Amino acid sequence: MGIYDEYAKVLNEEIDYILEGGNADRFRRDFKDESWVKVPKIYWQYTTPRVLVMEYLPGVKINDKVALETMNIDTKLIAKRATEAYLLQILRTGFFHADPHPGNVVRLASSLCQ
Repeated sequence: MGIYDEYAKVLNEEIDYILEGGNADRFRRDFKDESWVKVPKIYWQYTTPRVLVMEYLPGVKINDKVALETMNIDTKLIAKRATEAYLLQILRTGFFHADPHPGNVVRLASSLCQ
């Protein structure tokens, strides 16, 4: 029952967009000194527990190697930055993104490889 209760708690938190927006704000604060990390701003005036409204940041999914290479993006640097970001989350902040699918991890058009 303990495992079930924990999963239910986590799943309910996952669909509370006020909590998700707060997590995004914290993540942005945690990485404010890393120019190569971009986190969309939350538009709180439009956000509710069931609707999350955030800044649009165009990008290319991290697993779209053809698109990245077409844009002359250094995929080794992308891999290095992704690894560095996760290590900073785990070792420095103790607060980490647990859903790193390609839709959540994109290479922004404004170049994160600098």
